[in-house]
Amino acid sequence: MGMLPAVAWAEQVAAPVAIERSVDTAFAIAFVTSMVCAVGMATGGRIRRWASAVVLFAAVGGTLISVPTRHLIAAWIVGA
Repeated sequence: MGMLPAVAWAEQVAAPVAIERSVDTAFAIAFVTSMVCAVGMATGGRIRRWASAVVLFAAVGGTLISVPTRHLIAAWIVGA
């Protein structure tokens, strides 16, 4: 699968939410999605575990690589 799910999440979910609402909201959506995926990985069969892992990687990775989030993280690093 590679980085494709994370890039799709960054362009379709994280960046629009971060621009229209806030970066905190984008992080919150990624957190809730990761919790749902954790339950899916813990309780599911082989295909549900695989699909949950892909969505988990996409949510966390895509949120971190979206442009507004990268600017916020860079500001934290420079300001520290």
